[in-house]
Order: sequence, then structure tokens, then C-alpha cells
Amino acid sequence: ARSLVGRTSERYDVIVLQPSNPWMAGVASLYTVEFFQDLKRRLRPHGMVGQWIQGYRLWPQDLQMIVRTFRHAFPHTTVWHLTKDDYLLIGHPAPFTFRPKEIERRLGTLPGVKADLSSLGIRSGLGLLSFFALTAEDAAALGQGGAANTDDLPLLEFSAPKALNKKTGEANFSLLKAARRTRFPPLDGVSLPRLDETGLLYEWSLIAMMRKSLSEAFDDLNRILAKEPSHAQAYFHRGQIFLTKKQLVEALEDFRKATSINPRHAPAHYQLGLLFLRQNRPKEALQSLETAVKIEPDNSLFLRPLGDAYRKLKRFSEAARVYHSSLRRNPKDSATLDLLAFCYLQMGQVKQALHLYQQALRLNPSDPEVRRHLASAYVKAGELDVALQELKRMAKSNPADAATYVEIGRVYLMKKDRNNATWAYQKALKIDPKNLTALSELQKLKGMKKADH
Repeated sequence: ARSLVGRTSERYDVIVLQPSNPWMAGVASLYTVEFFQDLKRRLRPHGMVGQWIQGYRLWPQDLQMIVRTFRHAFPHTTVWHLTKDDYLLIGHPAPFTFRPKEIERRLGTLPGVKADLSSLGIRSGLGLLSFFALTAEDAAALGQGGAANTDDLPLLEFSAPKALNKKTGEANFSLLKAARRTRFPPLDGVSLPRLDETGLLYEWSLIAMMRKSLSEAFDDLNRILAKEPSHAQAYFHRGQIFLTKKQLVEALEDFRKATSINPRHAPAHYQLGLLFLRQNRPKEALQSLETAVKIEPDNSLFLRPLGDAYRKLKRFSEAARVYHSSLRRNPKDSATLDLLAFCYLQMGQVKQALHLYQQALRLNPSDPEVRRHLASAYVKAGELDVALQELKRMAKSNPADAATYVEIGRVYLMKKDRNNATWAYQKALKIDPKNLTALSELQKLKGMKKADH
């Protein structure tokens, strides 16, 4: 990259840099004052440079140094979010003013670009402001003080590798958030009330969620609900954020509010159902999931949890019906086949259960749980030797699993083979000396041996 920039006589409107991470040997040379100044010389009068920079595995002081270094060549630098842990420095030739109407005019002539932005949730020129992080003034304050990274003093070359295995994403995100004194860049043709409209705030919140910047999305959703308390979608998405943060009580409350405002909000009923299942409240889960399916009968996502609710209530025939319906949409779903087989086993239809377990195992041969369930079905069918074969396959593929040897011991006991049962339980205890089942069964076997004598 440096050789090309140094040799070429071309001039460019835009130069975008996404080099490898600066901890890679030699890559820090693409983050020096001299290189950025070379880039500036290759720009046309109104050209600009976009420099990708990571927030993860990069010390906050190194992030500040890169901003400081970049500003040596581009004093009108603004900073933008890409994802939560990726940023874009944009070097402008003059003070930057954001012109959403001009952006929308140009997008009207570029349908491909417009479609790409739409896939990211960007529906308008103002939607791009969701990615905005720092004005030129805030970027200047962020990079104030300290040394720059230069060819003669390549500080980044030596400091970046030291952060290789460090979790720095949150620290860098907080650093930029603390540096932001102004949320928006200078705007042309946009009134401040327009920036506080519910529709725009909602667009920003969805974009922030897509790039996993949940704190920003959360703030925008709260602003929406303060202005419009009957906004069902805002409650729904805030509930999703609570769910991600494992705040289950708050998530439950928001999903309930969403369904109260809009009783036909199928995704909110679905999320309520999942939460009730998670809290082992199958009756309430069933009610929510049945409602979701009634509203959107073609949504296959809702079916398996609905089957799970029936199964937890021991309504196995109804669970089987729903699982069958789910499998008609996705016949290669081994997990649903496994659950369906369990229902048939509980209904006493052992042959059908065996067939389904075998089918699930063919789809996912490495799943130990399906093989364990298949072995249990063989035991229930009285085919103890075949059950042992399956369990021994499991032990061979995962020799450190004490539970498998406990199962092997149980089957040997059913075959009245005490010697091999003792061997299996001893093997389980060698792996897990505190395995209570193995300890208990060995004591029983010792008691039987004494009684025999």
C-alpha cells in the first residue's frame, strides 16, 4: 500500500483503508504521520480518506494515538461507528457539514447503494447519523497530548501486540462515549425538532441494535417511550435488549406491555413464551405460544417452542403433532426429531421412537445426547446388547464422560452381569470420584457379593 501511494501520480476522490490489525508485524507503518500525509497528497481538492480502526484488542491509549496521528494530516477528522468495536476515521479536506438531503438525492441515482444501506436498516439520509461518533472538535480533544506514531518512532509497532489477548472493546467504546460532547455534526437543512421525531429515533435504535451497540439503542428506545408510551415496537425491542443483558424480569414486563398495546404482536407473544419456558412456567408459555401461532400460522420459528410447552405439560400427543408440523417445514432438524422421538417413547410407541432417534443420529452423528437417548430407547425395547454398543461408541468418542459409564453399568446390571457393571462404575469413579450414582451402585454390588458368600 505504501509503495503504491509513493509511486502513483493518480489523484483520488476517496481512499479507504482497512489494513490488517496493527499488532501484525509491519502493519503499524500504515498508521504513521508520513503515510497519512502521503495519502493526503494523492487526493483531489475535495477528496477524503476513510481509515478503519478496531476497538478490540487495542489499548485505549493506542486508539487515542491513532486518532492523534491521523489528525496530523487531516485536522478536520470525524469519527464514526461501524460495529460496536469497529470505527471509521474520516479525514475531510475542510470543516464537515452533514447534508442529508444531498445524500438522499444522490442515493436516488444509485439504487444499488440505496439497497445496500436499506439492508443495514438505513431508510433515510438522517439514518446515517446513527453511525456518527465524534465531531472534529471532539476528535481533537480525544487525541490531545502525547506522541504521534511516525516512521522514525513507530510506537504502535511495539505497543499494539501487547493488547493481543486483552478485552478492550468496552473500554474503547466508553472512551469515545465520554469524549462525545455533541451528538451530531454540523447539519445543513435539518431542524433540531426533526432529530427528536419518534420515527427517526426508532430508525436509529434499530440500526444501533444491528451493529450491536445496545446502550445507544436503549437510550433511543427510552426517548421514544418518554414521548410515546404506546409505542409497542419500542417496548418489544427494549425487551430484547433486556433479554440480552439477562434482565429477565424487565424483559418480561416489556414484552407484556408490547402485547397489551398490540394484542396481535406475534413476536412479543413468542418471546413471552420463550421466557415462560425458561422459567419453567409451561402453562403460561403454552398460552403465549398458541397466541403467536394463531396470529402467524406460517411462522415456523414458533412451532418447536410450542411443542416444548406441550411436552413439559406431558401432553405428548399434542407435542408430537406440533413437532411433526415443524419437521414438515424443516425435515433435517435433528433436535426436533430427537424431541419427537422422546414423545413417542413416553406414549409407549418404542419402535417409532427408535426410528426417529436413528434418523436424528444420521443427520447429526456427533450429537452425544441423541445417541444417549437412542441407547435408552433400546433399553426400553429390551435390546440391551444394542444399547451397550451405542453407549460404548459414546465412551470411545468421549472417554472422559463419567455419565456414559454409569449408563453402561446400569445396562450390565440389567443383564445381571455384575463383574462388568462393577468395572463400568469403577471407570466412572476414576473419571469423577464424587459421582454419587456410581458410588451408590458399587456399594450395592459389594453388598450383593457379601450376601452371596
